[in-house]
Formats: sequence, structure tokens, C-alpha cells
Amino acid sequence: MNSEKGFTLIELMIVVALILLLACLALPNLVAAMDKGKRNVTVANIRQVGQALEAYAIEHNEYPRATSMEELAAVLEPEFLKSTPLPDGWGHPLLYECEANGQVFTIPALGKDGSRQGSGLAPDDIVFADGRFILGPEDEKS
Repeated sequence: MNSEKGFTLIELMIVVALILLLACLALPNLVAAMDKGKRNVTVANIRQVGQALEAYAIEHNEYPRATSMEELAAVLEPEFLKSTPLPDGWGHPLLYECEANGQVFTIPALGKDGSRQGSGLAPDDIVFADGRFILGPEDEKS
């Protein structure tokens, strides 16, 4: 009679298969949670820049007429913003667009894919304008 105790090859294969099955079920949820976290970081960064722009506009009666976030950072730092968050949660650069009259600004983040859809915006883009989100997180629109 064999007195050695241990697992058989079949038992080990079943355990490995169960672990792989659980990993396959959990992976999509993990990816979705990571994307949601990146989206939340982007929303927070855009809101921070938007609040600094509003403070600037109160003092100067117009928004800065910068053509990029780097130029905007030079205008806002350090008086209105300690440090300007330049990339979005996915590592793509945030954009800053201001109309020629300096009365309207837009901060679009191009989402996970990092590109515009033709000349417009893609559904996963996040856009902050006039002190509110006009495209992006449903819970932030007002």
C-alpha cells in the first residue's frame, strides 16, 4: 500500500484551471476599474485647471489667450495654480482652446484613444467649458 500523501496530477490541474477561470473573470473588471480611475484623474485635473482659469478671469476680466497648456501653465503658475497638470490620466496632453475675444475657453481631454474623431470629439472624450463639463462624466454634467 502506498502511504505517501500529496496531490495527484489531476487535482493540481483542476486547481490551476479554477485559478485561470477566476483570473479570466476578474481581468475585464480590473481593466474597467483602471480606466475609470484614469478618467477620474482626468476629470479632477481638468476641474483644477478650470477653477484656476475662473480665478484668473475674475482678476483680469478675460481668460488667458494661450495657445497650449504649456503657455497656460506659465500664465497660471504659481499665483493661480501651484502646478498645472499637463497630461490626462492616460498620459495624453490636455488641450486648451480660448476664443480670440478671451471670453470663452474649452479644455478637451481626448480620452483613452488620445485622438479626435475626424474634426469632432469621440464619445469617450471629456470637455470642460464655461465652468462645467459639457461632454464626459454623466454625473458631472449640470
